[in-house]
Amino acid sequence: MRHGLVLLVVLVVVAVLAAPTAMARLVGNKTGQTCYKGLYVNYIDTSTGKPFTTENACTSSLARTGVLYPVSTTGICWDTSWALIEDQNNGADGSSTSGIACANFVLGGGSLAGVQTNATGAGTAFVSYTVNAFAVNDVLERDGKELCFFDVAPFCFPTSTDEESGITAPYTFTETGSLACATSTEILYDQEIKAWFFSTLGSHFLSTVVFCVAGTRTS
Repeated sequence: MRHGLVLLVVLVVVAVLAAPTAMARLVGNKTGQTCYKGLYVNYIDTSTGKPFTTENACTSSLARTGVLYPVSTTGICWDTSWALIEDQNNGADGSSTSGIACANFVLGGGSLAGVQTNATGAGTAFVSYTVNAFAVNDVLERDGKELCFFDVAPFCFPTSTDEESGITAPYTFTETGSLACATSTEILYDQEIKAWFFSTLGSHFLSTVVFCVAGTRTS
C-alpha cells in the first residue's frame, strides 16, 4: 500500500513539473513561433498594410488578435492600386472589399477578383496606361471618341465601338497602350475614352476607364 502511495505522489509531482513546460510550448506557439527567425516578413502588419518589420511587432500582433495575414494570399487586400471584389465562395456577393475584411474573406476560403489601372497623365492630352485584371473570363472593350468642330457654328460628333473577347486560363488580363488627343484650327475639342468591362469567374462584374482630353467642349 505504501509503495502504491509513493508511486502516485511521484506521478503527480512529475505531472505538475511537466505542465509548465507543456504550457510554455503552447504559449510559444500562440505568441508567434511563425514570427521567429525572420519569418515575420511573410505576414502583414494591419496597422501599415505592409509586411512586419520586426519580430516583436509580429508576435505582439498575434498575441493580441490571434491571427496573422500571409502576404502571399492576403497582401493584395492592402494594395490600393487594385479594385477588388468578393468573387467566389465564403458568401461572395460581388461587393467591393479591402483591408482586414478582404483578408478575413480570403482566410475563410473566399476567392477575389480584381482590376488594376495604372495611368500616367489621366485627363490630359496624352495618357499612357496599363490595365491588369485577374479571375476574369470575358472582356468587352469600348473605344469612344468625341470631336467638336467649328463650321458655321460649333458642333460635336461622338462615336464608339465595342469589341468583346473571351479570356482563358489562367484568367488574367493585361493591356498597355496610350491615348492622344489634339486640337487644331478646325477641331475645338477632342476626347478619347477607353473602357473595359470584365465578367469574373464568379459571374460578377468589374470595370475601369481611362481617357484623354484636349480643348474646350462647346454645346
